[in-house]
Amino acid sequence: MEAAGYTILPTRWGVEIEGLEPSDATEALRLLRAARRLQSERGSTTAANLIEVMAEADLDLTPPAAIEQARKQADRRRRLLASPVYTNETLGELLGHSQPSTTRTWVSRKKAERRLFTVKIGNQVIIPAFQLNAEGKPRAELAPILDALLGAGVDGWTLWTWLVVGTPLLSGGVPVDLMSTEPTRVRRAAQRFASRHRPAA
Repeated sequence: MEAAGYTILPTRWGVEIEGLEPSDATEALRLLRAARRLQSERGSTTAANLIEVMAEADLDLTPPAAIEQARKQADRRRRLLASPVYTNETLGELLGHSQPSTTRTWVSRKKAERRLFTVKIGNQVIIPAFQLNAEGKPRAELAPILDALLGAGVDGWTLWTWLVVGTPLLSGGVPVDLMSTEPTRVRRAAQRFASRHRPAA
């Protein structure tokens, strides 16, 4: 059996571990005994101590499902970021702003009005380009959709994903593709989606 780069071989007298220094094996066994002792002595009240001991023993505590979910989320975000986007700097150039602070203020005001949403990568503000027209102004047909979603507390990444991916609420249609031709239908779909994400009172 292989684990974390080591090969564990059962023998008549126990097991052999290839690729592990004797001192490392001794330390691992010491930590395992300590974890089991904590578990037996204090039961569920020592959960925090047990987690700490196991972490120190370099044991993987992350459930595989959580890792897979994180991977899928990262893939979705990479695809979104591969589409046309603005930063405050590039949007400022389009709008003809001479000062970066002017663009930041403009973006903040449009966000407060629920006419625009942004996401962040590190300290970088990202503005998905599809929500703006050729002049860099918010698209009027998107306003009621953003109002419903932002008003329900839907975060930027979730909102962005919903707008550009086919949804069962529109029979597989993509909201951003239909908002000009079927605005009422898309608005209702946004309201239904928002109702599922509204924080409980």
